[in-house]
Amino acid sequence: MKKSQTTIQMIFQFCFKLIKAGLPRKNLCSSADKKMSKPKVNEELCIGCGTCAEICKGVFEVKDDGKSHVIAEDCGDCNCEEAVSSCPTSAISIE
Repeated sequence: MKKSQTTIQMIFQFCFKLIKAGLPRKNLCSSADKKMSKPKVNEELCIGCGTCAEICKGVFEVKDDGKSHVIAEDCGDCNCEEAVSSCPTSAISIE
C-alpha cells in the first residue's frame, strides 16, 4: 500500500471516530473529503460477499459475475472507509 493511501485511510478513520462521537462532519472532515479519491475493488481478491454493497449501497454492487463493482465514484452519505475496513479479503480500497 502506498504511503499516501495509508495517510488518507488514517484521516478517514479519525474522521469516522469523531462522527461516531457526535461531532459535526462538515467542520472536522471537509478537507479530508476533498482529498478523498475514488473507491476501488480488486476483483482478484473480491469473493462477492456483499459487505461493501450493504454498507455503501449507492457505491458498490455485486453484479452477475459474483464480484463487487464500483457503481458511483462519490461516497456521498455512506462510509466508504467502513467498507474498506469491513471487507474480509481487503479487496476494497480508496485510491
